[in-house]
Amino acid sequence: MKKLLGVLMVILLTLLLTVSFVLADDLIIEGAAGSSPGSWGQAVAMDTTRGSGIVEPGWFAPGSVITVIYEGEGVPEIVFQSWSGGPVGWAKVAPYTVEDGIALFAYDDIVEAFGTDDFDSFFDKFYVGDTGDPLTVLQVSIGTPGAETGVIVIEGAAGSTQGPWGQAVAMDTTRGSGIVDPAWFAPGTVVTVSYESDNEPEIVFQSWTDGKPDSAGWAKIAPYFAQDGLALFAYDDIVAAFGTDDFGSFLDKFYVGDTGAPLTVFEVAVGPAQ
Repeated sequence: MKKLLGVLMVILLTLLLTVSFVLADDLIIEGAAGSSPGSWGQAVAMDTTRGSGIVEPGWFAPGSVITVIYEGEGVPEIVFQSWSGGPVGWAKVAPYTVEDGIALFAYDDIVEAFGTDDFDSFFDKFYVGDTGDPLTVLQVSIGTPGAETGVIVIEGAAGSTQGPWGQAVAMDTTRGSGIVDPAWFAPGTVVTVSYESDNEPEIVFQSWTDGKPDSAGWAKIAPYFAQDGLALFAYDDIVAAFGTDDFGSFLDKFYVGDTGAPLTVFEVAVGPAQ
């Protein structure tokens, strides 16, 4: 049953999750990942549904934002290409903001570069390219700010370890000086970690408050499902490891750690299981 739920959650999360500091409802483009060696190469090249591809021109609507998670010294660019007689054949778009390996691209900038908002008639291929330096694209997603999804993306929950058994994310809860609200962890919720590692990550719930169960001093939880850089953690497993569901009284710190291999965490989210 947990395996089935995990598969369903991965499908759901491809529609709901993305980078934390802007959007929480993005559609993640399947297969939009790859590398280029530099010199203005293309790390991602995907046909639209006007041909044989999966990229839907209708995804790009007013107010939408494209988010690219990447690694590299330079800043990525996206390219909208038309060979169907559109105003611009090769429309290069720069990000409007870049932070910690996350580049955001605005709809209005895309329309200006492409020369029209009629993507259905003219948009044939989508690219993410480097701007002179080697580039690795880890994820591309599209979403609209402000949409309500029930998913809470934890701001700042990202980082890396060199292994073994280090902590990529270490955050205090609102019981102290942090932002992690113990109330987020409610019956039926799932913690989702977007990551890169040879091993699956673990999460840790820690308490140093008087009266806590002994197990709550360092409660390690394994994912019930981990695949394609997404690890899912069940509420019931968290409660069993922590020794109580009274997070409001006892949860002092939250961690995401590696399990023996270097780990990079891109995003942590908490939301209802669907």
